[in-house]
Amino acid sequence: MKILSILLTAAISLPAAAQLKQQRAAADALFQHYDTTETTGISVLVIRDGKKLYDKSFGYADIPNRQKATARTNYRIASVTKSFTAMAILLLRDEGNSRWMTNWSNSSRN
Repeated sequence: MKILSILLTAAISLPAAAQLKQQRAAADALFQHYDTTETTGISVLVIRDGKKLYDKSFGYADIPNRQKATARTNYRIASVTKSFTAMAILLLRDEGNSRWMTNWSNSSRN
């Protein structure tokens, strides 16, 4: 989880396009340990301002049948997305973008 939170933090604060290649190489290095015949796969997508900055899959969706993970792999992630949503909300709050939370909190009290 710590690795994913580091990647998400880096994705939110990606520098100008001149450093994008370096950021992609860093992400590749971060996820390379998933790219083995013994590890289940992972797919990573980073979008900023509507532009796809990073889109790559690593490892296998089905290890016994040697089926590689792709962007279309159906991952069974259950409740893991709740952690990502909570982290995104906290990042918005920390950046001062929590006005919508205040409005929602006030309206829910009525």
